[in-house]
Amino acid sequence: MASEVHYSVENGIAVLCMTRGKDNALVPDMRAELIAAIRQAVSDDAVSGVVLTGLGRGFSSGVDIEEYNQELRSPWLTNVCHTIEEAPKPVVAAMHGSALGAGFELALAAHARVAKSGTKVALPEVRLGLLPGGGGTQRLPRLVGAQASLKMLLSGQIYAVEDPMLAPVFAHVLQNDPVPAAIELARQLAQAGIWSKSSESMQGFSDATGYQRSIQSVRSRLTENDKLESDVLRCIEAAQLLPFDQAMQLESTLFEARRTSSASRGIRHAFAAERRAHAMPDLTGTIPRHVEKVVVIGTAPTQADLVVAALNRGKTVSILTSESVAAEQIAARVRDMYQTAVERGRIDIIDRDARLRELSAGDDRGVIPQADLILDSGGVVIAHTKAKPDAAWCVLDEALPSLERAEQVGHPTMALRIYRPAYIPRLAEIATNADSPADAVARAVSYFSAQGATVLRATERPGLLGHRLMAALERAALVLVRAGADLFDVDAAAEAVGFVRGPFRLMEADRLEQASQRIRRIIGPETIAPELGLLEARAVLMASGTAAGTGFYAAQDDKIVPDPAVRGWLETWRAGQTDLKTDLSRIEGPSLQLALHAAVVNQAVSMIEAGDVVRASDIDLCMVKGYGFDRTRGGPLLWADIQGLLPILRTMKALAPLSDVWQPHPKIEDMVKNGERFFS
Repeated sequence: MASEVHYSVENGIAVLCMTRGKDNALVPDMRAELIAAIRQAVSDDAVSGVVLTGLGRGFSSGVDIEEYNQELRSPWLTNVCHTIEEAPKPVVAAMHGSALGAGFELALAAHARVAKSGTKVALPEVRLGLLPGGGGTQRLPRLVGAQASLKMLLSGQIYAVEDPMLAPVFAHVLQNDPVPAAIELARQLAQAGIWSKSSESMQGFSDATGYQRSIQSVRSRLTENDKLESDVLRCIEAAQLLPFDQAMQLESTLFEARRTSSASRGIRHAFAAERRAHAMPDLTGTIPRHVEKVVVIGTAPTQADLVVAALNRGKTVSILTSESVAAEQIAARVRDMYQTAVERGRIDIIDRDARLRELSAGDDRGVIPQADLILDSGGVVIAHTKAKPDAAWCVLDEALPSLERAEQVGHPTMALRIYRPAYIPRLAEIATNADSPADAVARAVSYFSAQGATVLRATERPGLLGHRLMAALERAALVLVRAGADLFDVDAAAEAVGFVRGPFRLMEADRLEQASQRIRRIIGPETIAPELGLLEARAVLMASGTAAGTGFYAAQDDKIVPDPAVRGWLETWRAGQTDLKTDLSRIEGPSLQLALHAAVVNQAVSMIEAGDVVRASDIDLCMVKGYGFDRTRGGPLLWADIQGLLPILRTMKALAPLSDVWQPHPKIEDMVKNGERFFS
């Protein structure tokens, strides 16, 4: 295997260059090579100092996130950092691009650091449910103090090396290649015979009272739920109060406890799922064409948001509806949104006016041949007007079937769902079919990715990914309540599983009639779903204005609380049903959680086995980013792995007589039989 640390000697200085890919991830083999290269330089009498640098886009991106999910392989980062810091010859880090996480910790272990202007550094572990595991909580505060260290560690944000708070970290920040300057600095330190270790620095402790004041200021804002933040704080405090070796032992202990916790695993899983979602094998090698002109067709509620999102990206946008009056109404909503942004100080008037100059609205189909991207919610007859062959034509999933629209307009289409708020998209689903051109799909994916959205691929089925999963949850909830479970207990059980809101709160937010129509569209007319009668009966009651609230909940003192009339209404409604199965003795209490969780897992497995989703982690990502599922649990599938599939399968079998949502997919039985999990 080729070496990933290139060793050379220039003017008596050993230059160790990390050469792993573009980002120099600190995998175990490269960590071992770094230790061997340092020892080689130390034993070479012709070498008086060492420079550590990286090839490619940056110094180092740190440890590969996947490594945290297994036993840490030796040598671990602390061994590498210790070897660097204890080297009897000066070691200087020459940095460019970025040094993130363990990559920055590696640089902190060096005796001095030289960076190219614009280099970015960060200790982002808190965003993965971790704290640094290579001495970052100890070396950094010894250099810059508590305030700057806490700012970096608790935010996980990226900072430029020019930031004044990082001045004590770097010997030089240069416009040019940092390696020659690092070689010269290493030579000077070797000649002087004097260099310093970050572990022995007292610079960050020069204001001992201020150091403690910074710690107490943060501590006063923490709650009992801020356990990770408290661990970081303990480490920063230990840096001042304990000898370095003892403080490092504390960091290592807390790091390992966090790494092996289910919460950290969930957060890392969600992070990795988001990174994987960007990999779309069928688009490999496809270069997405630029989008300049966007046409938004129809009057769906999200259209104004989609227009704003496009204008914010500097696109030219045309609103096309069947009547120019309707188009102007959407344009007016867009102008109102920008006026609100001006009033709140988000943009200035000049910027607002510049964006609005790129907007037109009307009923002229002549805008279609100019479009690079079409966002279509239907309602407009398109005849004898052809789009450009390479235009990406996206049909909003809830508006009409994409394939049906393709026949109407004579152009290949793809289904699209943008999660709200669409003007700042965080998640999008794109469903393709056999006729969807790869270059058009790549163009649409690139467009939404550039807006900051994570794009998930699906196949064209009503509801795509998220709505199908949530339909299973909502149907399960309706079945349980129809059979006698307390409606508000069911919502509480869903929240205990990890959903940010219970299914009845979600259906209420969608409006009950629309929620029922959406579920019926997803399950198809052939599926018997008597539980929807409950939802539809309540929708009729609400539409008649004879009940309070908006569905199942009511507003009270600026809070949403259960509508006190709902329980009585349910008893009356159930009394009128002749086919109820009311034996819920096996699903009382915590098992309501299992019942709801099992319905979602069953639907997810069905979608995975049918090839409706690219990978299992996309299911979890959809729930986390689209529906606010608890990130510390990773998603319903990872949470099933952690909790165990056997109790979920048992729950499915117990409840299968109530509804098909719990009829176990054969794959689940196979997984339990063979001891398989969704994620290794």
